[in-house]
Order: sequence, then structure tokens, then C-alpha cells
Amino acid sequence: MTHILIVEARFYTAIADAALEGAIAALTAAGATHEVLTVPGALLHWPEQEIRTTSWLALGYVGVFSMWAGFFAWFRGLALGGALRVSQVQLVQPFLSILAAVPLLGEPLEVMTLGFALAVVAVVFLGKRLSAAPVATPVRGAP
Repeated sequence: MTHILIVEARFYTAIADAALEGAIAALTAAGATHEVLTVPGALLHWPEQEIRTTSWLALGYVGVFSMWAGFFAWFRGLALGGALRVSQVQLVQPFLSILAAVPLLGEPLEVMTLGFALAVVAVVFLGKRLSAAPVATPVRGAP
């Protein structure tokens, strides 16, 4: 039995749906099985204008420092503070970014944004304070 891999790049949904439906019908009629792999359609459309060097450097900076080097600090913090406790800090990170955007980027700080940020911080704080201590499991053979 023949097994076919269908690779599709969805850019226009109606066209992609019709093409996939036709391919599956033809394979089924021929008695073949199939798998579908979807890849980003944007890779097929390289920009017509030139990409500036500063843009490539910014992409490299984000990739190296935020995504690669940042993981070393993150995993070290997890090792020092425990995964359950430290991972809750990640819930507050978007709101710290919002607060940092006010002086750095001149973003306005709206009352609703501040209210939701404080609510999430309160829930994280309560979750840390009210979390139950781990239950000790009895050792076999102990008196």
C-alpha cells in the first residue's frame, strides 16, 4: 500500500481546502493512505523590498539574548527556587512589561490595564500563600 505525504502551505484558505480535498479524493480512489503536513505560507513570499541590516541584527539579538542566553538564567532560577514557585513569577511578567513601557516607550497606562494587572498579581500572591504543603508518603516497613 502506498503512503503519501501531502505538504501544504496555507495562504488562501478556500483554495487550500479545495486543493487538499481533491488530493485526498484522488489518493483514496487510488487506494493510497496519506498524512498532511502544513508549513507556513509566508515562507513562499519573500518581501519585495530589501530587508535592512539593522532588522537582521535585531532578529539576531532577540534570538541570541532573549531566546538562548535568557534560558540559562531562567533554568538557573528554576533550580534555585523550585519550578512551582518560580514559574508563577512568569504570570506577572506581561504586566511588568506594560509598566516598563510607560517610561521607556511613552505608552499610556490605562485604569483598566492597571486593574487587571493588580488582579493577576493578587491571584498569584494568594496562590503562593495558600498552596498546600506536600504530603509525606509513608515509607514501607517503617514502624
